[in-house]
Amino acid sequence: MFISDPVKNGHVEGLLRALPAVLYSGFDDVTCPKSWLQLEDPSRHSAYEYSWHLLQDVNELQVDLIAATTQYYEDNLPVYSLQSLVNRYSVSDQRIVVIGDSENFELSGTVRPFREDPVVDRAMNYQEVYAAYEQYYKDYGMELPLQETQNLFLHDNANLYELATGTRLTSVEELIDVLPDAPYLPILGGFSSIFASNSAYGSEPLESTEAIEAFGKWLRRRIELDYNEALSVARTINDYAIDHEQLFDKASRTRMPNINDARTARRELTPEENPIHERYHTWLSNAL
Repeated sequence: MFISDPVKNGHVEGLLRALPAVLYSGFDDVTCPKSWLQLEDPSRHSAYEYSWHLLQDVNELQVDLIAATTQYYEDNLPVYSLQSLVNRYSVSDQRIVVIGDSENFELSGTVRPFREDPVVDRAMNYQEVYAAYEQYYKDYGMELPLQETQNLFLHDNANLYELATGTRLTSVEELIDVLPDAPYLPILGGFSSIFASNSAYGSEPLESTEAIEAFGKWLRRRIELDYNEALSVARTINDYAIDHEQLFDKASRTRMPNINDARTARRELTPEENPIHERYHTWLSNAL
């Protein structure tokens, strides 16, 4: 399958926003450029759970795979070309979903859009995928409440907050603002790898302007934010590492008073009947 997801503005925004939608469909393994997972240092950080693989290592694996890339990487960085990977998967029993940044994305050395390649059994624009998920959530009595993003993981965090508190969030800014009062939200687990202290309990803020800007770029790849919006969000979250340092330490989060909201929300779920509730129930259980 090929999913095209044209970048909103420039070459960074939203590159990985489609990833949760494919992960939710039963995939666990991902390859994409390593730099998309890094800040300034070589450490890798994920906003949500999946197994990341260096492209050159995938040939040793027998897994269903998501491969996210851009035309720039395909054209200008041969080591990142997906050509040999797609060829291998075309004759295997494993599934591959390629996420590219253009409807006319082409594999290196080919003369037609990848969506027209005979190995592609289905080509979709992410807008179609998102619309299908929007209906899927409605079928199970849920909504996708955030206005600025089509990242399903962020919508899920907003839904969890509404289940726990009764308050609906409609923007990414509102979601970020409530994080200090919502220690049960799974998005904090992703931020923890960035801010958790390596030597003690609590957290360590990013200390340089360059590091905060790199964090903003990391956010932009996952959320459709422009440079200034992402920098503002990055600064806010970085301030939490100073003023609310318990947020980024899992053991400390479980002792915060508002963690009880997770127990309340979990009692309202019907995981046996609702697959979205099943995912939420797992997240809330892991937070407690």
